[in-house]
Amino acid sequence: MFNDIQALISDLDFRRSLLFEQMKEFESLQQEIKQLTEESSHNTTAQNKLKKLAQAFPEGIDKCQKDILAKINSFEKNFKVIEKTFKSINHQSDEGNNTSLDSNTAVNTKKKTFKSYI
Repeated sequence: MFNDIQALISDLDFRRSLLFEQMKEFESLQQEIKQLTEESSHNTTAQNKLKKLAQAFPEGIDKCQKDILAKINSFEKNFKVIEKTFKSINHQSDEGNNTSLDSNTAVNTKKKTFKSYI
């Protein structure tokens, strides 16, 4: 069971890092859009790029941004639920494995692995 939890933690950590990379890229795109907007009053290339962007997002980029932020909030809530679940599992392991030295060592290893995830 510990190996399964450890694999799950590793997978979640990897997915979390991918999400943060995508968030950074999204923020970079927001900056580029802001710069294009500022330049559009005197730069026809910027105007054309903004027109193409408007065509790509007919509902508006603001709606997409709101949707993305809502999904990020959902991910954060889900990570918190998962964290609570792992803490509960770890706490149950503490109660069930306090009879021998080897079990205590395993529990301490689990705690260290879990703390490094958080």
